[in-house]
Amino acid sequence: MNPFKFKLLCLLLLILTVATACKETSGEGEGPTAQPTQSASTAPSVSSSPIEASPEKSDLASPATTPPVASPVGDPTTSPADLESVIDGYIQQGYMVEAKHVFVREFEGMGKLTITPATISSVDEGLPPFVLIVSGGDKIQVLKPEGEERYPMLNSFEAIAFVDIDPHSLKSGYTDIIVIADFVTGAGPQGMEPFSKAFIFKNDSWGNFVEDTELENRIAHSATTRTLTVKQVLKLAEPVDITSFVGTYTREGSSDYESGMITIKAVTDSQVSFAFDGYHVNGGEEELKLGNMSLGKLEDEQAVITESGQSAVYRDEENDYEMTFYFYQDGTFEIVEVGDSIYGHNVTAEGIYQKNR
Repeated sequence: MNPFKFKLLCLLLLILTVATACKETSGEGEGPTAQPTQSASTAPSVSSSPIEASPEKSDLASPATTPPVASPVGDPTTSPADLESVIDGYIQQGYMVEAKHVFVREFEGMGKLTITPATISSVDEGLPPFVLIVSGGDKIQVLKPEGEERYPMLNSFEAIAFVDIDPHSLKSGYTDIIVIADFVTGAGPQGMEPFSKAFIFKNDSWGNFVEDTELENRIAHSATTRTLTVKQVLKLAEPVDITSFVGTYTREGSSDYESGMITIKAVTDSQVSFAFDGYHVNGGEEELKLGNMSLGKLEDEQAVITESGQSAVYRDEENDYEMTFYFYQDGTFEIVEVGDSIYGHNVTAEGIYQKNR
């Protein structure tokens, strides 16, 4: 072959080889096969249901196998770590989880919630005798009894129930939480004999539970037995017909040296019309004979009935004084005062009032 033609042929083959290589690296043609992406059906999923714990579960402080709860970005979640941290915090303070009283149930406006009670017997630190750790949805709420500054020693966590305790109220149709706990004082002949207290946490219809101390006090005052059952609590929580309280009442413990008398003149849907007379002797028998006493008097005043329909409040805005009527099933009512006294020296309207016969 002619040397010139041979060189030309080699040059053409070189050009063809380079062109083919450039075509492959530029992405034209099929190229190498792409790796498949993981489909949605094979991706790991996150449970959207609240954390659940059965009443039989004993190790509630370590729900490590429970999946976290899906929630909107930026909102707190009731993940296992969150719940474990809250429970561990109370265990470190000396609380014990009441495993047999743990329940999971639906609440109107809140979805499925887990209620985990934890109790403590010690009163040395002034801690609440129990807490209810409510978890589910997008938050954890811890409910604590706050009706008293210091509770006696807890003897036992007796019962927890879920029921609409005030079906006749404006917020009927929402499930509330009732707790019955037994206490002992440790003092006196009956110091170790248990007595019950009922605690009411109402569903406020806005996604929270709020303790109803007024209803708790009404139940405690009207109870006629030392211990209580859920059935008794529901009965004691029934509303009182306050229109039946028209009449004249004298404060318990009244004597020649001090007294309080209230006349309820009328009760409407919105207010209670009343009058108050009280006195306090400033000294002993000699001062009583001399009529040395302080006086207190209210005439034709109006107390506004509260939302519960079971209490009424009189306010003297000018003197920053407030007087609340709490009506009870046994036909008595209690007066609680707040603010500066508007009566004479040592005169008070506070106390339990019984109807004159």
